Amino acid sequence: MNQKLKTISQIASINLYELLSENKDEPNLIALIDAFARDLALCSKGKWDDAIFAFQDALKIKHDDFVSTMYIE
Repeated sequence: MNQKLKTISQIASINLYELLSENKDEPNLIALIDAFARDLALCSKGKWDDAIFAFQDALKIKHDDFVSTMYIE
């Protein structure tokens, strides 16, 4: 997954990559990717409360997803 993040000062952005799985046949991988894309869309629209709940739903798919946890915090 690739996501651009802006720094707090919004002077620069970085690309963030997350290895979702070394096994492309991992159960629920497509569901996690779809959920994460939806969650990011909510963030980009400034719908923060909805995004938090959505990222929590992504964690139900993959409980140890670091990036979803980071977005919630």
